Amino acid sequence: FMKEYFSSEGGKSLDGAPTEEWRGLWNEENIHMAGGSQGAFQSLAISALVPDRVKSCFVRYPWLSNVASVTDETRIMSTFLPKFADGMRYFDSVSFAERIKAPLEIVTGMADTLCLPASMFMVYNAAKVPAKITFIQAMPHGTGGNDPTDTERDTHSKNGFTEK
Repeated sequence: FMKEYFSSEGGKSLDGAPTEEWRGLWNEENIHMAGGSQGAFQSLAISALVPDRVKSCFVRYPWLSNVASVTDETRIMSTFLPKFADGMRYFDSVSFAERIKAPLEIVTGMADTLCLPASMFMVYNAAKVPAKITFIQAMPHGTGGNDPTDTERDTHSKNGFTEK
């Protein structure tokens, strides 16, 4: 699974950046990454692998976070993770979060059984940049969290994160 995923989906994400640049569709001044679930994972990966080019990273419930926890039988397990192999640690969203240089914002749901809230906090804690995480009560995986009347939120910020 991992070999196929990273030789196709993951590789396409990184290959897309220079292709678009060469076509003149964007410039290095305005690269802002955003995505949800697997797209959030890819946004973190690109932000980590080309950190000097990405200016901000906004993600919702990044997939493949804290994969090393699958070896700990005392933890609550995600309902959607590939079979664990040691090499997956390198592709963990937590590892990518440690390497990004752009401000990071994460939104996640407390009822998410795919990308567990504890794993989202690990991504947030790993970031060394200005970062913000918002937990939305009762929000499951794949739902928006865009309702401004939803007051059941818990937000944390660090390293001087400011709203733009």
